[in-house]
Amino acid sequence: MPDPIPALLPTTVIGSYSLPRWLEQPREGHKSGALGDAELDEAHDNAVKACLKDQELARRWMTGYLKGVRDYLKAFEAKQGRDDVVNILVKYSTVKDPKLYDVMELPYLDPNGQMDRSSVDAQYKWFVEKGLYTGKKTLGDVIDLSHVDYAVQRLGRQ
Repeated sequence: MPDPIPALLPTTVIGSYSLPRWLEQPREGHKSGALGDAELDEAHDNAVKACLKDQELARRWMTGYLKGVRDYLKAFEAKQGRDDVVNILVKYSTVKDPKLYDVMELPYLDPNGQMDRSSVDAQYKWFVEKGLYTGKKTLGDVIDLSHVDYAVQRLGRQ
């Protein structure tokens, strides 16, 4: 599973999205060691909350994320710009050896932001069966693809 924290950082493959300064500061603090994982997680949570409050921000984030996903797919599936993407990942991710990207099994990401609904459904059912979720909401109640739809409409379907 990909690490969601780097997806929020403007220095990853998602170069088309610029975070507001209030979120860039925690990122810099984490890189320098002045900020721990818990503090960075809190900054991530604040970013998610901001997207929930600001729908335009959420649409822009999703558009930038899908641009990054498409760059990732070009780099690792079509081998276009792969060296540049690997250099970015080496610089800003926890995997510092570029040769590892030749042997790692990388996750699939859909270029149109679609999720594997059957997998999400199976996970939801598992939580329900184990008694870890006892609410009444269904996946249909909680999955909102409007931001994905906006981004795909803006970028075009692939």
